[in-house]
Amino acid sequence: MRLPSLFKPALSLALILLTRSSFAIGPAYASGTVSPAGVSVVASVQVAASPAVLWATLTDYNRLQLFIPDMQLSRVISAPGQPPVVEQRSDAGMFALVVPEHVTLSMVETPPGSIRFRAISGAVASLTGEWLISEQDHITLLNYHVHMMPLLPVLITLPSGIVEREVKLHMEAIAGEAERRMRAVAKR
Repeated sequence: MRLPSLFKPALSLALILLTRSSFAIGPAYASGTVSPAGVSVVASVQVAASPAVLWATLTDYNRLQLFIPDMQLSRVISAPGQPPVVEQRSDAGMFALVVPEHVTLSMVETPPGSIRFRAISGAVASLTGEWLISEQDHITLLNYHVHMMPLLPVLITLPSGIVEREVKLHMEAIAGEAERRMRAVAKR
């Protein structure tokens, strides 16, 4: 049974809150702007996992749909040994008004701390961004920034904070998965 898109953000939030443990350092921060120039978002989250485990989580492209809300497909479509090209499909509800539901991304990985990406196909005029992993005083920080230009201008006013809420959900899902993996490593 498919849930109406209206219920998906609440369900996603509930699932993340249930899976986030007390091991987590803190909630995500996100700030976004929607304008005729496109959609720009910056976000960050502190992660209770090592930079190496967070890197492994972010670059596990074929499994992202297992822990990122509303992502239905994420798979590497480039040949082995080539820079990653990743196809992603989502069911983003209202967020689809500004973010493509289907996109192919060219990834430029600079281990251990930077993944730049840009859309090479999909229903978007342009999409570029970067994930940055850093560590300071034994705290791992994940930063994200993206700029998207939809094919069509965003003609409606989105409810206040929808972009930020969606990005925070995704950031917290990534942090939660990295923390889960870190606990699994610690148990070994």
